[in-house]
Amino acid sequence: MYKKSAIRLFAGVAAAVFAAATFLLLFMLHEQKQINETLSDAQHTLQMQNQELQQEINDLLTKKGGIEEHGQLSIKGTQLVDQNGNPLMLRGVSSHGIAWYPEYTNYSALKTLKDYGANVFRIAMYVEQNDGYLEEPELNKNLLFSAIENSLAADLYTIVDWHVLRDENPNRNIEEAMDVLEEVAQRYRVQSSTH
Repeated sequence: MYKKSAIRLFAGVAAAVFAAATFLLLFMLHEQKQINETLSDAQHTLQMQNQELQQEINDLLTKKGGIEEHGQLSIKGTQLVDQNGNPLMLRGVSSHGIAWYPEYTNYSALKTLKDYGANVFRIAMYVEQNDGYLEEPELNKNLLFSAIENSLAADLYTIVDWHVLRDENPNRNIEEAMDVLEEVAQRYRVQSSTH
């Protein structure tokens, strides 16, 4: 009888341990399922954020931000707008005197500016300073047209600056300015039939 009681007790304890183990296992499985669902939700959120970031990167890599994307500019009220009437902000830098530092108007330098987000380059051609246009007209025109070509090749809007400094009066060399700017305008004019 003692053996039977001991066996019953052992069977009861074993059944209780088995039930407790089963309950604990079911509880752990439920907890693991909740953890897995939470991780799955977090993974889904991260995948969505990754897709959004990838799209932003692709947009940045494919959008040019310059002439290719925005085309001819105009003024609407007080706003600078692109060919589709969308507002546009010009961001960029100016050269120093192109006769002094022409190496900074090469394509590689301007492409680097473009890669950093610039969409405009201002070319400063000094007039009366050392090696300015009045002293070296052919040199300055060659450097000017080279800088314009490099700027356009880098998809940058380009501003030609007849840079008056020591001259103080912008009208002092108006005839020369008009000749140079007219030549630039003729060379780079936009055909009305294409824009």
